[in-house]
Amino acid sequence: MNYEELRKKLMLLDVEEIARFRDEHPGKPTLAVFCNNIISDKKDMEELAELNRELDEILAMKNAPDGAGTPSQGK
Repeated sequence: MNYEELRKKLMLLDVEEIARFRDEHPGKPTLAVFCNNIISDKKDMEELAELNRELDEILAMKNAPDGAGTPSQGK
């Protein structure tokens, strides 16, 4: 198994499962670094997804026609 295959499989797990897998193999520092990188990537992806949802909500309000239950945007 190469790193790309391992990465694909680990990306299917949630952060807690990846951390548990990492912790079950304490004698493998390369695996620990790899798992930590994937955990960081997943957290970044979750944060970006939340920011995108917030932006979508703002844009939906901005683009809604007046009288659609949103504050008027002026002009």
